[in-house]
Amino acid sequence: MLIPLRRVEDLPLPTSDHSARKPAHPARIQNIFLHRLQELEERVTRELERPAEASGPVQELLRDIGREAWTILRAASSAVRSPGEVASAVARGLSGPSTDELGVAASVGPAVRDWMRPLSRIWLGLSATEGADLPAKGGVLVMMNRSAWPLPLEPFVIWSLMTDRQGRDRRVCVLWEPTYMDLPFVGEFLHRLGVFAASETNCEILLERGCVVVAFPEGRSACDKTYDRRYRLARFEAARLLRAAVTTGSHVVPAAVVGNEESYPMLGSFFGLPVTPFFPLAGLAGALPLPLAWRVRFGRAVEYAHLDDVDSVADALVEPLRARMQALIVELLEERKSIFSG
Repeated sequence: MLIPLRRVEDLPLPTSDHSARKPAHPARIQNIFLHRLQELEERVTRELERPAEASGPVQELLRDIGREAWTILRAASSAVRSPGEVASAVARGLSGPSTDELGVAASVGPAVRDWMRPLSRIWLGLSATEGADLPAKGGVLVMMNRSAWPLPLEPFVIWSLMTDRQGRDRRVCVLWEPTYMDLPFVGEFLHRLGVFAASETNCEILLERGCVVVAFPEGRSACDKTYDRRYRLARFEAARLLRAAVTTGSHVVPAAVVGNEESYPMLGSFFGLPVTPFFPLAGLAGALPLPLAWRVRFGRAVEYAHLDDVDSVADALVEPLRARMQALIVELLEERKSIFSG
């Protein structure tokens, strides 16, 4: 049984309150959250540890597979549209001129979302657990952890879930690594779906328009994690995105997903190519995530508005945000009964 610790969300954060109380120095606040983050990472270690000591990512993976049993076979979705209809709708969206001021094609999103729904709901069992609701108005920056898998499948899965939750009246956009946005055809397709390069400028423009923006602050650092380091957050590259949120007075929502890092059990890399037990040995089929249960939780939204020193405030928020996200991951891991059923 794990010893409960005080919730990270109860710890103080720097705010714009100009009351008589003198605010804590940013360096002291950062040290508090660094210590708190270390405690949370120790809880992740205790939650994931097994009776025998692991010697690497392969042993960790084999232990999980041997421990868990496949308990339920989910039925195929009858609501999914035929592959031909999806392909034709995507082709029409890519070739047609109907894009909005951001370059997003309204006709592509529903077709891809219909295709992603059986993958995310049936294959991955994706669901949002009980947590805070996203703010109904204004820009919202949702910060979420990610796996070490470099290709942008996770953004599609999360985007599909959040688009269904927010409805047609709320635009959901995703920020992903700029490297993939420069690829021929791939970058254009992602852009028309609402996936943009993770830059401060793009983030600020989207937040000013009232979008829900999903970002993955670990960035390229996440690609260095192997299976034995799953669910330990890498160092954040999020200061520039937080500056955009502070500048626009937008809400910042910490969030967490579990199941994704077992679905892509990363063993390492070979000349920059990700290596899992199935990729690249199984070809393109090995790029599909393993059918494990994904669970998502959203934390309490925090708004940072009317702050004078944007740069220092954004820098001071990085570690508190990282600690909050790590706490959400710990909660989901402690509640999880099986990697297959959640």
